[in-house]
Parts: sequence; structure tokens; C-alpha cells
Amino acid sequence: MWPRLGVLYDAPMVRALAMIALLAACSFRSTATGSTDTSPDAPSDTTETLPPNCFGTGLDVRVCLSAPPSGDFHVTSNRTVDTTSGPPCDPDITTYCVIAGTAIQIDQGRTLGVSGTRPLILISMGQLGIDGVLDVASHLVTPQQVGPGADSPLCHAGTVAANRGGGSGGSLGTKGGNGGPAGGAMAGATLVPATLQGGCKGSDGAGGGQLGHGGGAVYLIATSISVNGSINASGESGTGTANDGRGGGGGGSGGMIVFDAPSLFVAPTAQIFANGGGGGEGTGGNTGNDGIDPSGPSAGGAGGGGASTGGDGGAGGFGTADGGAGAPGANVGTEGGGGGGGGAGIIKVFRAPIPSSGMVSPPFS
Repeated sequence: MWPRLGVLYDAPMVRALAMIALLAACSFRSTATGSTDTSPDAPSDTTETLPPNCFGTGLDVRVCLSAPPSGDFHVTSNRTVDTTSGPPCDPDITTYCVIAGTAIQIDQGRTLGVSGTRPLILISMGQLGIDGVLDVASHLVTPQQVGPGADSPLCHAGTVAANRGGGSGGSLGTKGGNGGPAGGAMAGATLVPATLQGGCKGSDGAGGGQLGHGGGAVYLIATSISVNGSINASGESGTGTANDGRGGGGGGSGGMIVFDAPSLFVAPTAQIFANGGGGGEGTGGNTGNDGIDPSGPSAGGAGGGGASTGGDGGAGGFGTADGGAGAPGANVGTEGGGGGGGGAGIIKVFRAPIPSSGMVSPPFS
């Protein structure tokens, strides 16, 4: 059984608890190496000290366990987790789905698929190894899912598509593409998140194509982390539409992947990506094609196209590139514009040196 976890602390509360305990001459173990406490009542040149069994260094993530975990979390066969509620998420923490173990391992050839309304946090007291696939992406097609914590309310929404315009792609680390002309939606601004959040959804095309959801969010905490397999937090593609003269949907942005450990190894063949989904095709007589979900770090999802005389969807962003804009139809006055591709997400590293190997998109920051 999983140990009961405590409450989720924000940074000010953790600092206050630490100061009280220090005054009481208690001994604390720091899990925040390199994180500086700059509050007015603490020396500016000291590292933040967390209470025992508390974890999290960046993005104001602080999770405290009432006791260390007594067993590991080992994925030996394909399985799914819904972060909305229920096990293996701790029932006492409402902001995140927290899964803790003495060790965490996803075996080679196995997939842990994660969906739900809350971001995922994995905490290992020792090694955290991903030899298989950790899938926190949003997918339009099999395996159809909306990644954990996708479509964050902190995202900047774009404008609404009008007339026959395509929807815009979602923006997070890079900007989503605008929808195709004749009323195409304009993408929202990028973000510099101060907390753990999922990716940003695209917007619907005028009268037809449906938006793609943003990628999910995962925060990995351990003594050491090794990635020999893949982690996917990409956004979902937007859809085409069957109605003549309607716009395609915008793709969702990539989500967020965070590594928090003193040691991080990424194999040269490992794939870590949070790319944008492709925009859907507008219609011009025939039904427009859906955009394509990203399948690897080397490209965002492809925009839908080729089925109608409506505008093609824009490609999803990857690396440091924005999502592509949706194209106009062959006849702007009667045919729908394509949806914009979603922007790339964010991949962050705390405590460990940034790895120089692996296939990673967008780059580590």
C-alpha cells in the first residue's frame, strides 16, 4: 500500500516551517540544493531547507510526505493512470496527482499512459528509470487521451475565429500559429510559467473544426534519474470539418516536463519531447483532414491537408520554432481556412547539469 501523504505546501509556508523548526534546534534534511531563499526574514545567501520528507526545488512545487514510501512503483506491463482521482494518486493532495516510491521504474517495451485533470508528480527516494515510455501527451487518435493537467487556465487565449477562418494553435514555450485568413483566429502569447502546468489548447475553427488539447505536465523527483526510453508531453492535433466553407481547428501546444534530481542521465537514443499538434484542414466541398499528432522529437504534428480545396492546417511547433499558420482556401470567399499548429512546450532541469545527449524538443532549460 502507498503511504499516506501530507498536504501540499507552498514556498512561504515551507520557509516558515523550516525557520520554526530551526529555532527549536531540530535537524532538517535539505532537498532543495541550489534553491535560494530570498524572503525578507531569511539570509539571502542561504539555500532553502525543507522539512524532512518534503520534495521539490523549482516552480513552487513542494510536496511533503507524512512518512517515506515503503514500496516501489514498477511498471512491468502497459498500464494507465487517471490523475483526476483515485489510486495510485494520494487522496489528500488535491493540486497534483502524487505517486511516490522507494524506486520508480518503467520497463523497456512498457508504456505508462497518463491522463486526467491534474499534473502528475513522480517521487522516488532513489532511482527513477524510464526505459519504456512515459506518455503524458494529448492524443486525437489511439491511444486517445487528454494529458494530465492539460489546458491550463493560466494560458493566454487567442481570438475567436470568424467567417470561414481557422482556429489558432495553443501557445506555451513557443507561439501557436494563427488560423487561416478570412477571419482566422490569432494565437495567444507565450508564457514563462512560475508553476507546474499543462500545455495550452488551440481554438475551434469557425463553424466546424475542433481544437486540439495541450500536452500534459509531469514533474520527476529522485536522487538520480535515467532516461533510456521516451517521455512524450506533446499537444493534440486539431480536426478538420465536414461542413463546406468552415475553418479547421487549431492544434494544442506541447506541455511541460520537469526533472528535479542531483543526477540526470539521458541516453543518446532517448526521446524527450513536448511538441505542438498539427492544425486541421479547412473545407471546400469535401471534408477536411484532421491534423496529425506529434510522433517524435524531430517534428511537430503535421497539418491536415489534401482532402479538400480548403486551407491546409499549419504544422505544430518543435524545438524553438513557433507553430505554423493555417493556409487560406483556394477561394477565400467561399472556402475555410486551415487551423494553426500548436507551439512547443517546455522542458526544465533543476539541480542536475543539463544533459548534452538525447533527442530533446524543445531544448532543456
